[in-house]
Amino acid sequence: MLALFRAPLAGAVSFRAVLVPLLLWGLLLDARPAYCQLETSNWYFGSGSGLSFRTGSPVVLISSIASNEACSAASDPRGNPLFYTNGETLWNRNDNVMATGLGGHQSATQGALIVPDPGSTDLFHVFALDAVEQSLVGGLRHTIVDMRLNGGLGNATAVKGVRMPTPTLSSPVTEKLAAIRHANGYDYWIVVHGWQSDAFYSFPLTEAGLGLTPVVSRVGTVHTSSATAGGVNNSIGYMRFSADGRRIAVAAENLPLELFDFDPATGVVANPVSLPLLPNSGGRAYGLEFSPDNSRLYVNSGFARRLFQYNLLAGSPTAILNSAQLLGSDDAQLGAMLLGPDNKIYMSVWGRNSLYVITAPNALGTACGYRPNSLPMGRTLMGGLPNFPNAYPVPALRITAADECEGTPVAFAATAAPLGRVGSVSWDFGDPGSGPANAATGLAATHVFSRAGQFQVTLSVVSPNGAGPFTTTRTVLVHARPVVQLGPKVQQVCQGETPTLSAAQPGGATYRWQSGFTGPAVTVTAPGTYRVSVTSPQGCSVQDSVRIEYVARPSVRLGPDTAMCQGTTLVLRPSAQPAGTQYRWPDGSTQPTLAVTVPGTYRVEVMRNGCSSYDEINVADAGCAVVVPNIITPNGDDQNEAFVLQGLHAPDWALRVFNRWGREVFSQAAYDNSWTAQGQPDGSYYYLLTKSASGQQLKGWLEVRR
Repeated sequence: MLALFRAPLAGAVSFRAVLVPLLLWGLLLDARPAYCQLETSNWYFGSGSGLSFRTGSPVVLISSIASNEACSAASDPRGNPLFYTNGETLWNRNDNVMATGLGGHQSATQGALIVPDPGSTDLFHVFALDAVEQSLVGGLRHTIVDMRLNGGLGNATAVKGVRMPTPTLSSPVTEKLAAIRHANGYDYWIVVHGWQSDAFYSFPLTEAGLGLTPVVSRVGTVHTSSATAGGVNNSIGYMRFSADGRRIAVAAENLPLELFDFDPATGVVANPVSLPLLPNSGGRAYGLEFSPDNSRLYVNSGFARRLFQYNLLAGSPTAILNSAQLLGSDDAQLGAMLLGPDNKIYMSVWGRNSLYVITAPNALGTACGYRPNSLPMGRTLMGGLPNFPNAYPVPALRITAADECEGTPVAFAATAAPLGRVGSVSWDFGDPGSGPANAATGLAATHVFSRAGQFQVTLSVVSPNGAGPFTTTRTVLVHARPVVQLGPKVQQVCQGETPTLSAAQPGGATYRWQSGFTGPAVTVTAPGTYRVSVTSPQGCSVQDSVRIEYVARPSVRLGPDTAMCQGTTLVLRPSAQPAGTQYRWPDGSTQPTLAVTVPGTYRVEVMRNGCSSYDEINVADAGCAVVVPNIITPNGDDQNEAFVLQGLHAPDWALRVFNRWGREVFSQAAYDNSWTAQGQPDGSYYYLLTKSASGQQLKGWLEVRR
């Protein structure tokens, strides 16, 4: 079995066999004037090598870096270099050492990665990996660089090389390390692969910082040692993302090359596709890169010195495998491949002093323009090229909108950088109650929400080449307006009344009436229009008004106080009223008059047009004498026909009449003054009157004479 070694930095060729990874170095779906920014325009790699793409074409640089493979660099948006690293040491833009002790190893495949902080233009996150030379014991490490330190030259913050949990702080990972832009266009996923494991670990890097709980995807081949490659050598090889951020490819020595789906919104890796090792590759793959349009995958076999192209548009996994074309072979070990800002793929070759170039990587087969030894570097090359985050060209999406009041159109504006490259824009306002109006298109939109509440608004953007959709969300609060109801718009008030109009709300509201009064309620003292404007604590206003009209009350008189004798009836009659007047007496009757039979105070209420008035009359006892007759003459002459009680209220008394032999000839519980001795002969009779309420009795005799 062939033993594998790493060449020392001095320049000997490394006989390192590796499998293919997949770098998605975004910003490069189209030519640089359209999308590419200049943060990746300066490359530092190998033994003091470098390139600058600030002017478009690569210009050779000399640097201080010393690295077999691990390297990464950071530049500002104008392409000015900031700093670079090999996973062990940081150098500033003046090529002086900034800091050491990052915890990585310069001979790890992707042992260094610099990612800008999503929430700051001054902070950068440096990730580093240990290598097989250290048996991978160091794991994944994290350091923060602050460019405000050291007079603007930058420096690492005090805590360096912090171990990340994968899943524990002692769990090893392979030499694979990549970063991919989150679907929101701002954040990143930092992705590594576990050793002795099938797990991908996706760490979120957001404006809030680096998340320490990764998204774990257990999928695909377990990365472990094999019978043909002992120890930890199977951890060697690249992991790269496709240019649209939707695919990830992974290589490991003596293990199958694998393609996966990647979800940049969730960090989940899924749907593995195994591609058997390349024919005549020696069972090894090392460098990987996708074409800018995602249609081709380039793989070199490292130690086996062969370069292949796969057509990812071929269809099935078998068709993709069968599409492999040999582009060339070499007598030196092939190294890393990297898509440049000029949309060409560059490849390092161990021990050579020129980079190899694929000039048209979107083209199929030999039309891709593979050019060995085409970019002289003036220095002996090693295996690595810079590891950059894949900032694939999603528009940098932001939603501009303000919280609004219910019923008010909310204006939305989409910011997508660069605006000129947006293919389509669509909105979902999270308001299904608004029906078809819940959706809109275009960079600017307005929406009237169907109710007050909290809504999750989603902006979706598709790039001109069909990539996406890329989405971002924003929560919009629609505040309820105050509910003010002063009552009917026209209200009639009875003369003399002083009703209160109230617009009171829960705490914090402000009020303004037409008079300038700022309290929640006013007292009506005169007819007119009353208006109020109420503003909630959230600034939502509502108005209401009412017209107050005064109505005259009816005039009623029962006349002067009077008196009556018991046993008589008095009819009370109010002064004349118009038709439609309503009446109410103390006994509940509603007739225009009231017949009373006992003294007392009587009140009548008259109502018309909703207004009422009343009057009272005092009916006194006239003091009339009580007279019980002792003779009646029921002879039909209408004179003294019946036994009539005078000075008494007859119904209050019970009457019993007896003949001279003591036999009862008449009885009535509530006497009505109607006994005429009907059917009885003339003669003497005896009577007994009993008052029902008190038991009082009156006794006597009377004579019936016809």
